[in-house]
Amino acid sequence: ALVELSIALEEAEQAVRAAPIDFVAWLPPQIAFMRHPRSDPRPALLRLGNRQGKTTTGAAELVYTCRGSGPYNTYKKAPARCALVCMNMAQSVEIQRVIWEMVGGRDNRELIAGTEFSSRTGFRGHRPVVEFKNGSSITIYANAQGAEALAGAEYELILLDEPPSREVYNEAIKRVLNTGG
Repeated sequence: ALVELSIALEEAEQAVRAAPIDFVAWLPPQIAFMRHPRSDPRPALLRLGNRQGKTTTGAAELVYTCRGSGPYNTYKKAPARCALVCMNMAQSVEIQRVIWEMVGGRDNRELIAGTEFSSRTGFRGHRPVVEFKNGSSITIYANAQGAEALAGAEYELILLDEPPSREVYNEAIKRVLNTGG
């Protein structure tokens, strides 16, 4: 019996290491945000105080959208193209770290082989893109890059981590129109 328990505990530990996002105990306001109907054309807004989990919740929505499944909503089948817009690339590194940790970091089973992450610079690349094995992706932008950085692309979901410039916001709305995002 103890051997079986030990094996079960080891398997549970491996599952948590490989995908910590699957074991988060979300708070009621976070769940309400994640339940925002995808058919509702209005942007979802999560307003909470400092250090209350807004960024973590948004990062989880990006991952769930890329997976094509999550615990609180119905998602389109993967692959999905998503974007993350931060105030600047330096600030984005912390949010990139949250995504990296949610999918299990070095133990992840969801990202393509060769995905590199640095705690100093984030995901590798001049314009960082997090690529999933199922073909989904998260492209990372900075508000400082301006609206033209988003121009021409289509996304299922764009996370605006902090209030962007009016131009970036307007462009983000255009980028999700055709996908129903």
